[in-house]
This record gives sequence, C-alpha cells and structure tokens, in this order.
Amino acid sequence: MKSSNNIIQFPATQPDCVLCGSKEVTTREEEISFPMSNRGKEETLHIDIPVHQCKECDFEFTGPDAAKLQHDAVCRFLNVMTPSEVREIREKSGLTQSKFAEVTGIGIASINRWEKGGVIQNPAMDNFLFLTGIPENLNALSTRRQKSSNVISFKQKFPAIEGDVNKINEKRKLFKLQG
Repeated sequence: MKSSNNIIQFPATQPDCVLCGSKEVTTREEEISFPMSNRGKEETLHIDIPVHQCKECDFEFTGPDAAKLQHDAVCRFLNVMTPSEVREIREKSGLTQSKFAEVTGIGIASINRWEKGGVIQNPAMDNFLFLTGIPENLNALSTRRQKSSNVISFKQKFPAIEGDVNKINEKRKLFKLQG
C-alpha cells in the first residue's frame, strides 16, 4: 500500500488459468487505486496486487490474495484490525470461536465473518476486540459471564404471562386506570 507505512507482501502462489486451465501462468505486481471515504476523511488508496496472466490464452485475472490485500488496506484506512489480527487475538487467548463468542457475548457468526474478511467490524467492536486481547480483560469478562448465568429467567420473574391467553385478555379488558 503506497499511502501507508505498512509493508504488504503477498504469497507467490502460481494458480492455474481460471479460463483455460493452463498451468502456464505468470504473475506480476500491479498497482490499483480506489477511493475511500470515512467520516469526512477521503483518500485514494493505492495498493500493489498480484495479477496473473495466462501464456496460453492471454487471460488476466486476480485471485483471493488480491482481495485480501484490498480488504486489509480498507481496514487500515478505517483504523480497525484486519481479519488476521482479529483471529490472532482470539487464538492467543486459546479459545475456539464458539468459546470466544460465549465469553464475549459476540455472535459466533460475526466472529467468523470478521476473521474470514466477509465484513469489517465497526470501530466500537474493534475496540472491544482489542481489549479482549488483554488477558485480564478476557478473564474479567469470563467471570462476569459466569455470574450472569444465575439470572432469573423471564418466565420465573413474571409468571402472569404464562397460562391461557384468553383469560389474560379477559383480565386486560377489565383493567382500568384510576384517576
């Protein structure tokens, strides 16, 4: 990425041609530019991506590496963690996605999408994820979640909602405010 101090390297994988299937494919680095805007801040991002060209049919294409580089550049522009950084925080804690979701209260689908780059977390969730990377914070959340499992369920606290709906509606019709 030219607009950042971060150095981005991409793997030197040599895919087969997606059009004709040939293994005779070359890869070159090409700069792409695209505009981004966030909270009044506008910038054109410039990143180098791998572009593959088939020697047989002359077809040019990009692959998942290029998409990942573009996604990471957008994350950096938005000042949020990249998918690999989100995954690293969870993995350093030694938790599976399921257990991390349980401890943090974040939906497992969201964690999965953030780690795979399907969507980008908002800044508030990014800050929360960052804080979970501090072991003391994750331990405090775990303890807090264990204590909250002792909460009285809604049905236990409000038994009047259980029962025959018709009877409840009859009582509702009889109710009048005094005043």
